[in-house]
Amino acid sequence: SDEKHQHGERREEEYAGADEWREGNEEDSKGAKRQFLHEQPVEYDRITGVPAEYNEYLPRDSPEFRGWSEAQPSKDGTPAARSSRSPSLSKEILIRIGTRAFKKPGTLVIGLDSYGIELSDAKKKFAKKFACACSVGKSCKETNKPHVFIQGNKLYDLPGLIVELYGSTNGVTRAAIQELQKDGKKREIPDIYAD
Repeated sequence: SDEKHQHGERREEEYAGADEWREGNEEDSKGAKRQFLHEQPVEYDRITGVPAEYNEYLPRDSPEFRGWSEAQPSKDGTPAARSSRSPSLSKEILIRIGTRAFKKPGTLVIGLDSYGIELSDAKKKFAKKFACACSVGKSCKETNKPHVFIQGNKLYDLPGLIVELYGSTNGVTRAAIQELQKDGKKREIPDIYAD
C-alpha cells in the first residue's frame, strides 16, 4: 500500500508541475514556443439552439432555420416578412403517381408533416382504408421531404380521405392538395366523386 501511496503522490506532483508550466512558461522543455487555447464561452442562439455562427448552415427546410430566418432583420432594419412564395414555408400536400417494381403503380404523399400530421399515423389509416401496403420514407428524390408511399394509384381517392381525416383537426383543405406531375409541375386534382 506504501507503493501505491507514493505512486499517487508522484502523480499529484506531476500534475501540479504541469499546471505551473501551463500558467507560467511559454516555452516547453525543448525551448519551443507554445500557444495555449483558452476556454471561450459559446453563446447559443435562443431560437435554433446552436452556436450563432452555424445558423446559416442549418437545413433550409428545418423549423429551426425557418424561425431563425424569419427573425433576421431585413435591409431597412425591420424584421423580415414571411414570404408566401418561398417553397420551404408553404403548406401544401403533394401527391405523385409513379411506378415501382414490375411497372406497378405507387402513390407518394408528400407534405403531411407540414400540417403536423404524424406520418406513421397516416400510414396506418391509409393502409386500413385502402387495404394495401403503405410505408413511410425519409425523403423522395423529387422534393427531398419525408413521405408516405401507398401501393396502387390512389390519386383521386386520397384528397377526400385526407380532408376527412385531418381537415378539422389539422386544418387541411382540398385546395392545399395538389398533384406533382412527372415534369415537376403542380396541378389541382379534380374531385371525381363530387355530385
